[in-house]
Amino acid sequence: MLIEKIRQQFDSSPYPRIPLDKSPREDSRLLYIHNFVTAYYLRNQKVADT
Repeated sequence: MLIEKIRQQFDSSPYPRIPLDKSPREDSRLLYIHNFVTAYYLRNQKVADT
């Protein structure tokens, strides 16, 4: 199933460390952290320590 393949890829990658089922609608801080980590990674080529 497609969702299971996505979940396997999501679980094996180094970031984000936020569960796939967690929505930023309930906690806007999660969306901010994701955007911060992405920009930090693009600039520094390493994962930010959040």
